[in-house]
Amino acid sequence: MGFFFPDAKKPEITMGWRYVAYQCGAECVFFRIEPMASGPDLVYVPSEASWKESAPAWAQKRYSEIVAQMKAIPWNRDLEWRVSDHSDAIWAAPKPVPGTLESTAGGQKFEAERFFHPPGKMSHDQAHALWHKLSERFAQAASGKVTLYVESIVENSVFQVVELPALKANPNVELVFE
Repeated sequence: MGFFFPDAKKPEITMGWRYVAYQCGAECVFFRIEPMASGPDLVYVPSEASWKESAPAWAQKRYSEIVAQMKAIPWNRDLEWRVSDHSDAIWAAPKPVPGTLESTAGGQKFEAERFFHPPGKMSHDQAHALWHKLSERFAQAASGKVTLYVESIVENSVFQVVELPALKANPNVELVFE
């Protein structure tokens, strides 16, 4: 059972191409999403034990509540929520990683459209196809040294199926894996 505080702000829960975020005032947590080429996209959620190890005071006892609120939204997206023992929660507002599609003016414009929010301006399949095409074009337009910080490549991910082949085929790119 939750508590009602008359002056409490209602949390804002948002979803972008690669994240889902819960924010209430300055308090924020977001989880990374691995977009998949087909099938449900993967949302990486920390286990409750991992959450308790990394969470700031405001979130320490709110694991179930926050995760349930995020899952309860009828997102315009197929999702698989994967719990792991290492922390996948980031305790700050999501910011695009420099050099990514989401860090560009065009990527930010498409993020602002909130295509994955209910009820959705387009179908899930249309929104996913749009982001696949944007990701491919971004990789095709890249130039120079492109450093990829990857521990492993998720099979059937948009990165593996769409972005990496486009980067490898791009003659203007020098790929460096770290």
